[in-house]
Amino acid sequence: MRYYIGIDPGLSGAFAVMNEAGEVVAVEDLPVVEYKAGRGKRRKLDARTLAHRFDEHAERGGQWELNFVLEDVHSMPKQGVATTFRFGQAFGVIEGVIGAQGWPYRFVTPQKWKKAMGIPKDKDAARLAVIQRYPEAAEYLTRKKDHNRAEAVVLADWLRKELA
Repeated sequence: MRYYIGIDPGLSGAFAVMNEAGEVVAVEDLPVVEYKAGRGKRRKLDARTLAHRFDEHAERGGQWELNFVLEDVHSMPKQGVATTFRFGQAFGVIEGVIGAQGWPYRFVTPQKWKKAMGIPKDKDAARLAVIQRYPEAAEYLTRKKDHNRAEAVVLADWLRKELA
């Protein structure tokens, strides 16, 4: 069976898994790990756990055919150098995990997929629209900060429709 995984990248990002019928079967935050850096702590994407989570989805119920889409985002004006570096590092980890397994993936800009799927730019309005459109995903989208999860759901559906 073919499955579609949409990924909203970043340390507060998420991924969603959708089946061929357009049903959301999983939504998860991207795994992060804290590490000591100088006198403080920092967070980074946990590549090992991410690879393990994708492997679990690939093996559940027999061999799945996984297809991935990553939101193609870039640094923003006035964004700090350290923030930009950490975001780029997380993006690279995601692409590396997927690429190392040989799974097919593509990129899509937020402008393109949001326009194609009719999703508003406002993050909370988008989250509420996703709850209405995909009621089976509502349990994953209860908090205002779950907008990244909501975007992952719609990214997965965008890919499903693109590959149909």
